[in-house]
Amino acid sequence: MVESLSKESLVETIVQFQNEEIVRAWTYHVLHLCIPTINIVESVYGRLKKYLTDSKRDLVRAWETKNNMLQL
Repeated sequence: MVESLSKESLVETIVQFQNEEIVRAWTYHVLHLCIPTINIVESVYGRLKKYLTDSKRDLVRAWETKNNMLQL
């Protein structure tokens, strides 16, 4: 049986949903110097860049490093 919601709880549910969506939109899609970026991608790229500190590593070692980073 479906539980009937009061007007107040319905309004609270809608406001909570809207707030979560606004935060999600702000977190995942932010303008950075007028260029839309996705923070998750930027974060992963930053971590990958940290682990691959120099560009002279071979492909196998770079792949292992990336795999270890993603398992953290």
